[in-house]
Amino acid sequence: MMDSMAPFMFGLIAFQVALAVSMLGMVLTCRYLAWLWAGVVICYFLWWILLGCPAFLPHEWPGPDGTAG
Repeated sequence: MMDSMAPFMFGLIAFQVALAVSMLGMVLTCRYLAWLWAGVVICYFLWWILLGCPAFLPHEWPGPDGTAG
């Protein structure tokens, strides 16, 4: 059960950290759009790191001719 919940929990942690950083940045600098994008990037990369840096594409991704490898 915990193995299937781990990515979800990591996502919540990444979202909360990114939200806190973004809100603090918005309050201090009033550059809302920049901090919104920074929050999205922080959330994505923190989640990716917490998941163990998985590959962006699977190893057996089909090539242009339709065959794997």
